Amino acid sequence: MDDNELNLYIKLFKKSGDKIYFEKIYHHFLSSIYRFVFFQISNKQTAEDLTSEVFIKVYNNLRNSNLNSATFKSWLYKIAQNTITDYFRKENKNKYNISFEQYTEAVNEDDLRDKNLIKEEKFLENEFQFENEKLINLLNKLPDEQKKILLLKYIEELDYKTISSILNKNQSALRTMNFRTLKYIKEELNK
Repeated sequence: MDDNELNLYIKLFKKSGDKIYFEKIYHHFLSSIYRFVFFQISNKQTAEDLTSEVFIKVYNNLRNSNLNSATFKSWLYKIAQNTITDYFRKENKNKYNISFEQYTEAVNEDDLRDKNLIKEEKFLENEFQFENEKLINLLNKLPDEQKKILLLKYIEELDYKTISSILNKNQSALRTMNFRTLKYIKEELNK
């Protein structure tokens, strides 16, 4: 779906309230939002539940918003991030690092084959020439903010302007942080 189609579906949904237009938006963004949630939660069932919660919030609030395709993406990811934050706050849970074994147990084999779920592995393999286990263990050592930037930039393929809006950070600060994170990853992978 390109930006023009997204603008059209947003406009038509806001005007008519017809679920068919929302379903098109939902299906387009579902795998991206699920992936964004899953890589922060590391639990398949909880990620599915939170993803559903995100889209319920979007459905309930989209008609009262003044969004276009560019602002919609930022808004959607902000809702997802706030939903994740609320989950950790409500459940009184801390984010924790998981081992490669725990990661692979968290999803079934079919999910691991899903190109949307492991898109980051392909990108990072091409860029850094490393094994999946090493990547996951290395990424788990990164602070949450650095993980989010990598996820949004390289997995979700968002631009720095959109990421800036989602994380409430300056674009140049994001670029600097991303550069340093990639440099760190390269150095660690070369050890």
